Amino acid sequence: PRLVSNFRSTGDLGAYLATNGIVGIADMGDRFRLVLNEVDVVPPDAELPKFASNSFVNLSANTPALNRDAPAFGRKAAIYATCFVNGNTPDVGMDARAVLARNGVETVVVHPSCCGMPLLEQGRVEEVARNARTVAREMKAWIDKGYDIVALVPSCALMLKFEWPLILPDDADVAALSKATFDISEYVVDIAKKEGLTEYSGLKKQDFLSAQGRNIVPTETGLRLFGALKAADPALVDPGQTAQLECL
Repeated sequence: PRLVSNFRSTGDLGAYLATNGIVGIADMGDRFRLVLNEVDVVPPDAELPKFASNSFVNLSANTPALNRDAPAFGRKAAIYATCFVNGNTPDVGMDARAVLARNGVETVVVHPSCCGMPLLEQGRVEEVARNARTVAREMKAWIDKGYDIVALVPSCALMLKFEWPLILPDDADVAALSKATFDISEYVVDIAKKEGLTEYSGLKKQDFLSAQGRNIVPTETGLRLFGALKAADPALVDPGQTAQLECL
């Protein structure tokens, strides 16, 4: 259980082994499964996530171009990478960062430590509190610089916004982080409601839409954006209220 609950360490280990040619990235999950089967903590038929050969934090050195003409230009966000996106699905983080840049949001990517939800599920509250103090202390520095905090996984956002303040009710950094944190879908909705999303042509430029003959159809990335907005607030994809998304 301690191995499985340490998402950050397993992600770092998987990336290291794959990057250094010790084991191929495609079968890293299978090798990890052999270990889990030996300690009998995960059913043998459970689907395991693949490990990325490069983390989202490392990939974030390539900063996307900032759209200074976007209605939300001037916003700044520190993206909390989360263990899963950082070690397993960095493409999700890169997509999210590109969406925010296209909408004028300056971003940095940080991942001081795990949010601790796997630890909380095992009742290891002291370890969760230690992670909370570490993350909140680093995030407070970004908050003081005017950055919003955006978490890429909803359960991680839940920890930062609601669980940590219950565990550490007297910690000022945790309280500040709770107030400044958004889930990524929530943050896009906040932009849409307050400043408005980038014009329709921006969706094409960001590869949200593609032309097939005389038809404009959503790409896979566009479908993910549409689904996120619809789940957050159906009005955002109502053609009468959001003409930019009408063709989706």
